[in-house]
Amino acid sequence: MALSIHEGDLHVTGSFSVAGGTSLAANSVTNEMIKAQAGLDVSKLDHRIVQVYAQEKDCDAVDAYRVVHIAKGAGTISGFKVFIDSVAVGSSKIAIDLLKANGAAGAFATTLSSVFEITALADDATDLALTVLNAFPNVSPAAYVAGAVFAVKVDVSVLGGTVPTGLVVQFTFDEEAQ
Repeated sequence: MALSIHEGDLHVTGSFSVAGGTSLAANSVTNEMIKAQAGLDVSKLDHRIVQVYAQEKDCDAVDAYRVVHIAKGAGTISGFKVFIDSVAVGSSKIAIDLLKANGAAGAFATTLSSVFEITALADDATDLALTVLNAFPNVSPAAYVAGAVFAVKVDVSVLGGTVPTGLVVQFTFDEEAQ
């Protein structure tokens, strides 16, 4: 079959079909071009997973170690937020770490550049209660592989006074399509 070339704009008022398939330039289809009712298969979409670890409201924070996510696909950690009902009084503090193991046989290691701490000694401690704290700048490195296992570790140090209450930790994971 001979190659036909059309230069300039082309407007089709009826149906348009391509028998042999077609290819589109990279990044030529944008999010705005896909209708909400398109019915795309989940296997073709990236996934945002939000996991929450929470301790009881109005109860003192306690030491904890819990698995919060097992990755189905490769991805990145895209969010890490902390919330408390009340701040520490005195020199007590909470240290929160997000640990990762690459697969079931892997050893857990921190994903953070520094453990996130909540303490009454912080300059802005009075603003910490009932405020969502963005701990994401502490995340490094953010990328992970399929099968990675994530755990939250909470260490409470009672050094005098009281510890914060109502601890809630939220992690956001963005994973590739499976």
